[in-house]
Amino acid sequence: MEPIDKKINAAAGAARKEEFTEALVLYEEVLTEAETAKPGALEPHAATANAELDKRIKVINEKLTEIRTQAGQEEKFKERNEAEKRYQEVIASFQKLKKKESDPSNPQDMDVTGDQWGECAEKLHNTERLLNEYPEISSPERRKELRTLLAYSRLYQELETARQAYEKGDFAAAINEYQSALHLLKEERTALDAIYNDAVFKVGQTVIMLNVSLELRKAVEAENHNDLRSSLGHYKKTLRIIRTSQADRDDNLKKLDQYIRSKIQEQSLAAAKSSNQEWWKENYEKIFKKKFPSSRNAPLSNPKIYFIKVQNGRLLYTIQCTEKKGIKLTLELTYQYDMGTGKWSPYHGKL
Repeated sequence: MEPIDKKINAAAGAARKEEFTEALVLYEEVLTEAETAKPGALEPHAATANAELDKRIKVINEKLTEIRTQAGQEEKFKERNEAEKRYQEVIASFQKLKKKESDPSNPQDMDVTGDQWGECAEKLHNTERLLNEYPEISSPERRKELRTLLAYSRLYQELETARQAYEKGDFAAAINEYQSALHLLKEERTALDAIYNDAVFKVGQTVIMLNVSLELRKAVEAENHNDLRSSLGHYKKTLRIIRTSQADRDDNLKKLDQYIRSKIQEQSLAAAKSSNQEWWKENYEKIFKKKFPSSRNAPLSNPKIYFIKVQNGRLLYTIQCTEKKGIKLTLELTYQYDMGTGKWSPYHGKL
């Protein structure tokens, strides 16, 4: 009995130290030993020995049941603690990124990327599942906190991705990302209520200014390629964006409005002049032969058009050509082009 009792005591000692795996091994070993130690019925003192062994076997089985229960509870406790640790780590990870985002002047902190916020959002989403798996660490407050932080992470991801696209000069991609951020703000308005109004205003302003910048870039590119028609179209679109938007009309935007209007006026005039040159070359013979019937049978050549000035929305021109009928004669008229209607007509006023 002594070896069995020693092993039972060793197993009990391991259990007291909460070394449950060791205790289980020892109890299972001693159970086998106790069961195989029973003497046969005909052996001396068999009844007494078997009774003592049965007592020990009963105690061992009770201890095995108890320790298995304790071990299971201990494992669940460890898992719960691990889940709590993971929850706290994810919250701390968000706060760390948020601090960097709100303190860009700190030289120790690099810019937070959209990918980093995306990873944070994924961790927060997984943590929501963790609370479902371990309801003992969950609470309505924690679930609300996670939903809020997840919404913030997704928003910061959109904004950072937009900023990075802007810094690369990809205005179209930046606009798409900022518009996605606006959509997310409206979708998660409850979670983002603390910043909703301010964020919607600022992101909306940014989208407007990026659209303005994109159209201005296209206007300048077209202008550099002498495509006045296309350039003028982009300048006009830029002006519509500014005037139909709810953008805050600060001094810079007012100056930009004035600049674009001056460019539209300048390019409208240049485009009209260019178009008028072409029109004149195609139509000068018809005009002069109608005005000077004597030249109907004479060849006309050398058409010229001289811009005089802009007057009341009309471009005034001196138009000339050469009639060759025996001798060369220079024919001359004053015509006006109405920029509003796009029509030509003789001009009879004072120059």
